[in-house]
Formats: sequence, C-alpha cells, structure tokens
Amino acid sequence: EVTDECNLSCKYCSYGDLYSNQDERNRGKQEFNNVKILIDYLISLWKSYRNISFNNTINIGFFGGEPLVNMNYLVENDVHLLISIDGSKQNNIYRVKKEGKESFDIVFANIKKLKDNHPNYFDSNVNFNSVLHDKNSVDQIYSYIKTNFDKTPYISELNRNGIAEDKKEEFNRMFHSKEDSIKQAVNCGSSYLKEIAD
Repeated sequence: EVTDECNLSCKYCSYGDLYSNQDERNRGKQEFNNVKILIDYLISLWKSYRNISFNNTINIGFFGGEPLVNMNYLVENDVHLLISIDGSKQNNIYRVKKEGKESFDIVFANIKKLKDNHPNYFDSNVNFNSVLHDKNSVDQIYSYIKTNFDKTPYISELNRNGIAEDKKEEFNRMFHSKEDSIKQAVNCGSSYLKEIAD
C-alpha cells in the first residue's frame, strides 16, 4: 500500500465502517526503505530452492492514493494501472470523497485525459475494476466501461469478511451476487454479455 491517505471514502471500502477488522488509517505514506526490505526478502525466496514457480514473471501490485495525478510518470515508466469505477455516475454512488461528495466527475475526467493524451499507453496498460452492489449490475458495468473506454472490466463482489455486527443489515442490502447478476443479464437478453459468451 503506497499510502493510506486515500482521497476517497468509499462506503464499501474494507477500511470503512462496514467492517470491524480494518486497521487504523493514519494518513501515512509508504517509505522506499520499507519496500526495498520487502523486495529484497522476496528476491531471496525467489532465488532459493523453495521457489517452485514455473513462471519467471513476477508482478508486484501497489495500491492506495490517486495514481492519475502523476500521469506522465506512469506513462514514462510503463506502469500498469487498474482503475476502480463502478459504471456510470449513478452506478458509482458509493465512491465518495472524504467530505461525502461524489467522486465520479473528477475520476472520469482524469481517465478521459489519460486516454486522450496517451492512447497507446491507455490501450496497453490500463484496465478497470468494478465493485458489484445494489446500485449497479454486471450488465451495466460491462456496457458502460466497454462503451466509454473499450475495455472489459474485472468485477468483484463486496468483501464478506469482517463485517461489523451493527452493519450486517446495511451490508446485506448492498451486497449483490455476481453469479446472480450475470444470470439476470443473460435472461434479459444482454447483447454485451451474449457477445462475451460467444
């Protein structure tokens, strides 16, 4: 985690008040020396007899903060991005800023700017992740991201672990099954999901 000073306060975030097992957010930034210690340790394991991996490619993911504020660095260093957006503005209602205001317009503008200014980088290095909940559906997510960005998103369900006892009813209202949402879209004749299945 590069920083716990995220500029958002998503209602379903694992560090939010729906969950009781999160650690405290102290607005800290990750220091290079901590990352170096971890990577040096991992390299020693990768080079040891314990490494039984048949894949020589190692991927390390960093998350936290708003990566799009430093677009030129990302492009120049061939960094792969996984951008989180839950579909349209109406679908994105749970992704809010710290003061509770919607974040969609800012995020969408930054994505469009990145796509317009660096189209080759966008095509090769940018993917999308969406969270499924009661304000969207698999069909809405797929069709919105495909139409606006010509990408196929990863879709995740809400995290079911560590839900606070007093938030279970709220969680159950927000939670939607990915499998059920796909079945519903197929039954309703979703042209986009039919295209994926074919």
